[in-house]
Amino acid sequence: MAAVITMAMVGFVACKKDEDKKTDEPQQEYAPSTTFDILYNGHAILEGAILEYPLSAEELANDDCDVEFFVKNKSNATVQRVFMVELAEGPASMGQNAPICYGVCEPHNLPYTSGAVNLAPGIDEKPIQIHLYPSFHQGTHTGTYKITVGKGADLEDPQVCFVRFSW
Repeated sequence: MAAVITMAMVGFVACKKDEDKKTDEPQQEYAPSTTFDILYNGHAILEGAILEYPLSAEELANDDCDVEFFVKNKSNATVQRVFMVELAEGPASMGQNAPICYGVCEPHNLPYTSGAVNLAPGIDEKPIQIHLYPSFHQGTHTGTYKITVGKGADLEDPQVCFVRFSW
């Protein structure tokens, strides 16, 4: 009897470990860009890092939050900066009409790739903003966007980070 109970416990524990694995974590490693940094609150986000963004009570009450990222051209030359926003994890509704802003806020289906902007060395004064309206995503309480900043249409020498909203 003790052997049966022990085997049942081992089986339960093994199943539990499998259930606890997170499948939404980035599965690849990202090299740091030699051209760009993505800044949040004045600090560079490490390549491939996930910025956790829990919504405040005020943001939930207003049914609106936004995250602002600034891009720093750390090279010595003006480059054509392009950014892309993709849905990495979450409900399909987060990838439909996602409010992405760069000077002007417009809804975009994801993945969305911006036009090229000439960016001189230093920090771009216009942020990239991603808005989230929780009521648009009924039945879920989390979702993750992937942000990639690179040179030109091919997003060369990219800097990548993630933002995970939870509400």
